[in-house]
Amino acid sequence: MPDELLFDSSQRLALERPTEVVTFDHFGYTDKETKPTATVFTISTPFHILSGEEAELISYTARELRAFATRAGNRIENCYAQCLLSSR
Repeated sequence: MPDELLFDSSQRLALERPTEVVTFDHFGYTDKETKPTATVFTISTPFHILSGEEAELISYTARELRAFATRAGNRIENCYAQCLLSSR
């Protein structure tokens, strides 16, 4: 896009830590079961990643790109049906 802004992380990011994090042990998993996983983290409370300004810019860009969108038709439904048939 000709008027696209460059991403500047110092202005666009608003990283926050979640106020609560839940790990596998909360669900009864043992250390032996979770050791092969990449992380013990499972879920957290919502947290911000982008600044409000960046969220607005993403919305603006999505609206601008809408002119180039095409209908997906029923390809997702067909894929889902094919996956179901393949699993039998």
